[in-house]
Amino acid sequence: MPIQFGSYDDSVRATQETAPVLAAQLSTNAPPDADAKEKKALHDIELEAAQIARDVSARERAAPAAVRPFWLENNGAWTGAHDVAAAKARLDPETPTGADAQLLMTSIFADGVPTTQMDALQSYGVSIRMLARIHDEKLEKAVLHVVGKELYELIQSTTSALGEALGAGETRAPSVPSSTAIQDGLTRFGRKVGAYCRLLSAKVVDDDEESERRFLDAVAPIDALRASLRGSSSGDAEDTTTTTPASPATPPKEGGNGSGS
Repeated sequence: MPIQFGSYDDSVRATQETAPVLAAQLSTNAPPDADAKEKKALHDIELEAAQIARDVSARERAAPAAVRPFWLENNGAWTGAHDVAAAKARLDPETPTGADAQLLMTSIFADGVPTTQMDALQSYGVSIRMLARIHDEKLEKAVLHVVGKELYELIQSTTSALGEALGAGETRAPSVPSSTAIQDGLTRFGRKVGAYCRLLSAKVVDDDEESERRFLDAVAPIDALRASLRGSSSGDAEDTTTTTPASPATPPKEGGNGSGS
């Protein structure tokens, strides 16, 4: 069957997951006698795939889901402190422990743990405000007495970590690629693969089995990718890219690929 060069020479479709793999496979399957232009075209493909991977990672780090674990840890620390103070507040208020515990319950935890009713950004604001109150109102001695040093330090460290995750800490948050960066990269990637295939096809001689085999071996990864897409459960469903980060994820109240064409 004659080679359908047009299906390779046009922009080749890939996803943010398959582009880096395809780039590596094309490099592995490159003709042993590849000339300088073919090698440069392959290098351009690899560079584009690497940039796509970096953009995907950057957007994943900035996504709301990446903030949630830090919110959960901070919220857990505050909840633990609240529960300890609430338990000890049942002691005789005439005792030092009972008195300090009731002081914390009426000052810091008068409304329970407010961080459980807010999203990550609001929760961070409340956390730093509560820590400031503990310091300004000279409640640190009572906190250490009732809650303990380790739990108090955990509240402080998880508050700092949450701030860093939100880009509100001491470390400047890395820049996040634009919402179209991955899609644009995939489009460029597809075109660069097509350009590489055109260079390969230019060396094919009609009825020359060796030159035809050289081409087919080099583009075999593209054939394999297309076959896998056809055989997937989603068929030719659109590829998706990581979405634009929204505001930090809203936690539950207590009792995420574009295609190149």
